[in-house]
Amino acid sequence: MTALWDVFICHATEDKDVFVRALADELRRRTLRVWYDEYELRVGDRLLDAIDRGLANSKYGVVVLSQAFFKKEWTRTELNALANREVDGHKVILPVWLDVQRRDVAQYSTVLAGRVAVKASSGVSSVAEALMSVLLRPPPPDGAGATEPNPSPITGGVARADGIVVGGSRVPLPSFYPSVSSAGTRLRPLDCVRLFARGTYPAVLVSAYDLYRADDKTAEKLRNALLSAKSQGTRVALDSGNYEAFWSADNKWKPSLFWQILQTETYYDLAFSYDGHPDRLVSLAPQRAINTIEGRCLRDQDKTGIGTVVPIVHAKEDNVAVVCRGVAERLNPIMIAVPERELGSGTRARAASVRRVRAALNSTGQYFPIHLLGTGNPRAIAAYSFAGADSFDGLEWCHQVADPSSHTLHHFHQRDILACDCAFCADASLPYDVATLSHNLLYYQVLMHDIRESMERDEARAFLCRLMPPALAARITGEAE
Repeated sequence: MTALWDVFICHATEDKDVFVRALADELRRRTLRVWYDEYELRVGDRLLDAIDRGLANSKYGVVVLSQAFFKKEWTRTELNALANREVDGHKVILPVWLDVQRRDVAQYSTVLAGRVAVKASSGVSSVAEALMSVLLRPPPPDGAGATEPNPSPITGGVARADGIVVGGSRVPLPSFYPSVSSAGTRLRPLDCVRLFARGTYPAVLVSAYDLYRADDKTAEKLRNALLSAKSQGTRVALDSGNYEAFWSADNKWKPSLFWQILQTETYYDLAFSYDGHPDRLVSLAPQRAINTIEGRCLRDQDKTGIGTVVPIVHAKEDNVAVVCRGVAERLNPIMIAVPERELGSGTRARAASVRRVRAALNSTGQYFPIHLLGTGNPRAIAAYSFAGADSFDGLEWCHQVADPSSHTLHHFHQRDILACDCAFCADASLPYDVATLSHNLLYYQVLMHDIRESMERDEARAFLCRLMPPALAARITGEAE
């Protein structure tokens, strides 16, 4: 049955004027179908019947938790009705905290306290953006949680998402996030970000550590460049900075410093959870790993001023699918991140791991995008995309050069001997480094567009066969197994 409303807003009457009415108006302005009592109830309506109809016929329930909410019996009744619809791992309840802390929520419900929530203090627009990232996901099929007798190795019977809402804007999937870092790159992070501010690249990943280490003047310039890029439509993801801290041999970088960046910066749309000591996580049994990853993500989300925190899963190759599913069921995240290097030895083994993770996530009945950390090789991106991954980040774009004719990477100073006639290669007035990085950004945009188009046309095998031997392409997509 098709839902009549996208969202039901469960709230206390006392909170209408201070927050709820503005949130309902904002969600409605964004073209969502919102069940909100002031919209739906008319003189003469039977109150209980109208509310029951709204609860039963809405895809999700936004629950505005406040001190007034905790004191009401009726709000608990509505909350229980929404909770009863959460079956087979499908999440219905989307919590918003209005002037309450986790300890307040825990006193009311330990289950709700364990869920990622968005804070009303971040503003109506930011709350709406965070909710939209979930509300616009493809809905689970009827009988969520069920699997087909012979599910596809990629979709598992769940419709693949072709986009994700980040910061109120849609980023197409699959997508590549060029990483901006102070470690091992030719241009400073500031110069790299300025390239994004000139164009319309969909997304970029920046390091919290680089903001922390920059002097005040440089940090301000970097912040302004990121805001400029964001105003041009680029969505900004914030990395925890552990990679840069490792290469800088900085043992002082710790979660509390990361939280300062989360709380004070306003340019990012999503952030990856702080994943210090990943070797310890990998050694944990699956259930302990799930508990630890959940706790870290909730801790970081509690510290963020804006944006949504993405959990990072560190697990052994044999356990990664189980851990990813457990984290998805606990957190209902916008996406799940996994380091490519931990998925196995070699691209074939890693693609097989991606397929297992995709099947495990799809068995929940929902589509959770998979983000692979540290994946910038074009052929690997194509292989993992067709195996079931959705987004990637890497540094290859800024210290190598991509050859569009072969989809291979070469030394940074070999661009001028490639057979490329793009606008940047043809412009002799551009400095070499700027032309090369701009060439690479254009290349990755075209690559991801071509991958998405081949998916739409159901031509994954044909696309991969242009990059690798047909037998290998069949193994990558699972057709040979």
